Amino acid sequence: IGEHVVQYPEIAKKIADDGFDIGNHTFTHSYNVHDSPSRLSVELGATSRVLERVTGERTRYYRPPYLLSVGIDPAPNPWIDAIPQDSWTLALGYLPIGSDIDTHDWDAKTPDEIVQHFNEQLASDRHIVLMHDTPGTADALKIILPSLLEQGYTFASLEELFVPPEQAGTLAPLKITQPPIEPIESGYIYFLSNLGRGLVLLGGVALSFIVVRLLLIAVLLHKKNKELPPRLKKYPFVSILIPAYNEEENIESTVRSILQNSYPRREIIVIDDGSTDNTGAIVKKIIAGFPESVIRLIQLKNGGKANALTAGMRKAQGEILVILDADAVLSEGALHAFVRHFGDPRVGAVAGKVYPAVLNGFLSKFQALEYAVGQNLEKRAFSALGVVGVVPGPAGAWRKDAILKAGGFPTDTLVEDQDMTLTLMRQGWRIAYEPEAIAYTETPPNVSTFLKQRFRWVYGGIQCFWKHLDVIWEQPRSPMSTIIIPHTFIFGILLPLTYPIVDSVLIFSLIFGVWREVLVPVLLFTAVDCVYALWGLRGEPNKRQLLIMVPLLRLVYRQLLYYTVLRGLVRAIEGTGAAWNKFEKVGETQLFYETKLNGVVAKQSELIAEQPV
Repeated sequence: IGEHVVQYPEIAKKIADDGFDIGNHTFTHSYNVHDSPSRLSVELGATSRVLERVTGERTRYYRPPYLLSVGIDPAPNPWIDAIPQDSWTLALGYLPIGSDIDTHDWDAKTPDEIVQHFNEQLASDRHIVLMHDTPGTADALKIILPSLLEQGYTFASLEELFVPPEQAGTLAPLKITQPPIEPIESGYIYFLSNLGRGLVLLGGVALSFIVVRLLLIAVLLHKKNKELPPRLKKYPFVSILIPAYNEEENIESTVRSILQNSYPRREIIVIDDGSTDNTGAIVKKIIAGFPESVIRLIQLKNGGKANALTAGMRKAQGEILVILDADAVLSEGALHAFVRHFGDPRVGAVAGKVYPAVLNGFLSKFQALEYAVGQNLEKRAFSALGVVGVVPGPAGAWRKDAILKAGGFPTDTLVEDQDMTLTLMRQGWRIAYEPEAIAYTETPPNVSTFLKQRFRWVYGGIQCFWKHLDVIWEQPRSPMSTIIIPHTFIFGILLPLTYPIVDSVLIFSLIFGVWREVLVPVLLFTAVDCVYALWGLRGEPNKRQLLIMVPLLRLVYRQLLYYTVLRGLVRAIEGTGAAWNKFEKVGETQLFYETKLNGVVAKQSELIAEQPV
């Protein structure tokens, strides 16, 4: 078997050096080697090339796996029509060899069983015997060989038994056909030779990480369920900051959703970061329509989201900052849910729950599935330790003093929210998660814009990982060093690069008919995916709709994520950087708010409409 020769070349060389003939038994020993002439050509050519390199000799005999198409006939009969597979074999220059005694030594439990199977088939004076290299076979031969000699049998090699192979059939003289494309053949040889061991090793490591994470999440969720945020003695003043750049499609729904919240002590500050559309005009219209509410508009030259947040923070009067993206709408009661966590003086920030506003296609459903599972499991679990890895832009609350002590939102990474989260964590603050503080946001409508957004997230995440990596040496026992940094590296960078290998191996195996070798690892990965998704979707309103997407998640959506991770790593290594890449909005959040979340505030929309821009 070719892949075994690659793995153990010294054994094949010793057999040849001792004067034994070595036949070709295909490279993969698959049931599918006779599916087509091209498949058989690759199998035989690859094995012959390996044998020639290892032993210095060319093989001329072919024993099909499982005696496919040959059976008990030891050689083709030139006077009868050959079956197609034998014709393919002869055309490739090999003489197929069968057997009429199969000792089933590969299945026998003792040498005596092998001897019994052999004797039951010993019915004539001429036989070709099939045996395998098992310890039981070696012991059985010590009984079988003396017995055959006593009965007058003699033994012959194939060279002695047959006329020269080029005369065995009616086809052209023997010549070993070399594969036409050597690079493909070499890759095929060395890839398949280590396919089993490599995939088992890779799958074992990946599944080990995943199982450990699942166990950790289960323990932390159990702990989290026993804890409740402390009661607030008073309502702290809250400033809601909304940085906006060309957000005319959704900005009205964002502000109105905050007005719909009944939290009593609050102000709304919209920071217009140099918009060139009607964002500022729409906000002014809302301010005029709700004179009883504290709504302020700050208009700046375009300087980026971090700078806009810093400007808004300087004007903010609240001790708690709730920061929303300008394409997000907040659920009723979200402000109360955010604020109650700050009754714990150790909490520096709270992450809210993010949902796509509209599920109108595969891409938005994939993102909804990803958001739901990640938030319901990972964020809830890590919240028990106060180490939620990122407070998202669409929905997050921050302790103002903590941000000021950290120097304000950083401008040296593309993901200021994640960067600030990790900075606060390094300074000893706890980062919590609140599932009842829900923000509905617009998601990229097509693959192109999705890749741009995800590339920014991935590249920014790599920037944060590198920026905060030194915490491992500065605070080796901190939760950030023992949980967040390793989790980010393993599940955010390392494993996403290994998943495509598993998927590629599956496709490769299906093409070349060796899927049995990879079936178990692939099924394990798929089973873990399904269990993880089912667990994460418990209680979700669109559970059934999203569960259907789980099988497609691996085949389609994850390929997009793998691409962004790989591209982000390449850019990071090159040091070429990346831009913000804001995608064009289509007003999904506005539509969602008007149809599903308008509530009491929707009744006042006529007041807004009557005000001049």
